[in-house]
Amino acid sequence: GTCLKKTDWCHADNLQTKLAIISPGLLEDRGVVCSAEKCTSSLSVKPNVFSGAGVFDIGFVVTTSFGASASASLRVRFNRAPRYGSFGVTPLTGVALLTPFTLTADAWQDQELPDLKLMYEFAVRAAGCASQACQTTLAARSLTPVVAVLLPPGNQTLVLSVSDPDGATNVTLFAKTVFVRPGTSAALATFIDSSLAALNGTASALLSSVAIAAQSVNSLTSLSDADASKMRSQLLDYLQTAWFDGERD
Repeated sequence: GTCLKKTDWCHADNLQTKLAIISPGLLEDRGVVCSAEKCTSSLSVKPNVFSGAGVFDIGFVVTTSFGASASASLRVRFNRAPRYGSFGVTPLTGVALLTPFTLTADAWQDQELPDLKLMYEFAVRAAGCASQACQTTLAARSLTPVVAVLLPPGNQTLVLSVSDPDGATNVTLFAKTVFVRPGTSAALATFIDSSLAALNGTASALLSSVAIAAQSVNSLTSLSDADASKMRSQLLDYLQTAWFDGERD
C-alpha cells in the first residue's frame, strides 16, 4: 500500500509504534534503542488491520552508521473466517411456539484447511435490529449444521455464525425476513409447563426458550392479567434454574 489511505496497513492511524513513512510500504524506525551488545526496533500494528488477509510478507533492513546493511523477511499467515457456504430457512412463515423452522448451513469451508470441521451457531433478532444486543441464541455453537427451532412472534431475522476451531467467525444474516404469527394462549401454556421443564439441565437451550416464551407472553393481548402474571413468574423460575445450571457448568 501507499501508506496514505486508512485501508493501508502502514497508515499512521494503524500503527501502534511511531515509525516514519519514507516511501509506499516502507517505514523507518528513527528511534532505535541500542545497548553495548545490540540494537532493538519494534513494529506494532493495531488489531483487525489485516482482517481478510491470507498471507503477508514483512521485510526488515538494518543499516549501521558505517553503511553496512543486512536484511531478513518474515511471512505471516492469518487465520481467515470460513466462507463459500449458504444459509437456508424454511418455512418463511409460521406460528410462534408451534411451527418448527429448519435452519440449514450448507457447504461452508475453512479457507486454510477446507476439510476442517466447523462450528455453527444459530440466532434470531427482531427485523430491523442490526445489533447482537437484541439477539437471542436459538442453537448454541456445535458441529451440527442443521437445526429445527421454534421462533418468537413478529418479523424476525435469522442469524448464522460459522467458526473454525481458532475462533475466526463468519456472521451471515438470512436474506429474507421470516414472519411468525402469535400463537395461542393454550400453546404457550403447554410450552411453559412441558417443553421448558424438559430442558432443565441444559442451560443454554433453556435460556433461549425462556426468551422466546417471554416474547410470546408479551405479544398475546388476549391473555388475562392473572394468566400473564403467572406465566412471567414461571419464566423467572426457569431463568433462575438456567443461571444456576450455567454457573455449575
